[in-house]
Amino acid sequence: MNKRSFWLSVAALAGAAWWSGHLHAQGTDAALVVGLTGSGTYRGAEGPAGKTQAMQPFLRLRRGDAVEIAAGAKLSVAYMGSGLVENYQGPAQLQIGESGSRQTAGAPAQTQQLPRTLLDRLARAPDVLADLKNRQGLVVTRQLPPPEPMAVRQARADQRAVAEQPGAKEAAQGLPDLNLFLALYETRQYREADTVIHALVRQRPDDPMIAALAQEFERVYRRTTP
Repeated sequence: MNKRSFWLSVAALAGAAWWSGHLHAQGTDAALVVGLTGSGTYRGAEGPAGKTQAMQPFLRLRRGDAVEIAAGAKLSVAYMGSGLVENYQGPAQLQIGESGSRQTAGAPAQTQQLPRTLLDRLARAPDVLADLKNRQGLVVTRQLPPPEPMAVRQARADQRAVAEQPGAKEAAQGLPDLNLFLALYETRQYREADTVIHALVRQRPDDPMIAALAQEFERVYRRTTP
């Protein structure tokens, strides 16, 4: 896929992820797809027998869902209640549990712990994307920097907590930085948010959610001189 085609498709892909996740999440959410490279499918525990759907980044999964990823695919599933993140290399099959997966095929997952506050905010990424899509612009004016909001301070603390775990920063694949972007955006710290989202695109160039967030943020972000 060329660069133009990629950028034209990311918003549609991420929008489909939000809609699918929104509908699927009418039951009890157990886990969140925080990383997906390659193809994967899931079958809802309460859906018609044998019916499968394509997975997308930031899809919410429920206990009992059956998940399968193809050879060469990579999947990261985060459990919201425990902070456990499971990283799978395809081919693999697993069933979503309450606080961890039951793997039925494939190489064992590599696991790590992430702060629950970080995962709670990551789950709002589709909502932030929807908010950006509904905006016509963001106006940034020169002003004295306000005291840093609590949400941003927490996001920075989560970054430090991950960085202090041996090997966790690399395994987290930019998720602490995405958490920081979401906190900055939600608290209207747009200047730093602009810097963070562009760095994220370089870190995760094949992630459609990050690409869509970057595209929509760039569309509405405006620098002005008061």
